[in-house]
Amino acid sequence: MNNSKTNIKSTFFNTLKFILLIISCIAAAVIFVWPLWKFATGVPKIYTVIVLLLLCGALIYFAVRKIMKTPVKKTIQFFINLALIVSGFSLSIKSVFDERQLLSILILVIMIILITIFNILMNRIKNEK
Repeated sequence: MNNSKTNIKSTFFNTLKFILLIISCIAAAVIFVWPLWKFATGVPKIYTVIVLLLLCGALIYFAVRKIMKTPVKKTIQFFINLALIVSGFSLSIKSVFDERQLLSILILVIMIILITIFNILMNRIKNEK
């Protein structure tokens, strides 16, 4: 008899917790999401600028935090790789827009070769020490 009362009590409290969870989700939606939605639909350009600034700020924060933890050589290697990738893709995209698809493929192949050679050289320099 005591066990069944405990089961009923436990089931009641679990159901109550579930209902409170649903209520808190609805409250969070009303308190946080609804004003953001209203702002986004009311002035979408300003909302977009603010969201992009927040995302860029977070990206810069995490990038700087990561750079501070890594050695200088790895940071330099990362930025040179990034520069090769960005320049290769931008030249390749420009070639596609200029209707030179074959040149675009050649640029991508050269970019991959340059990145590979650079990383092999950096690994050899690192292993020599």
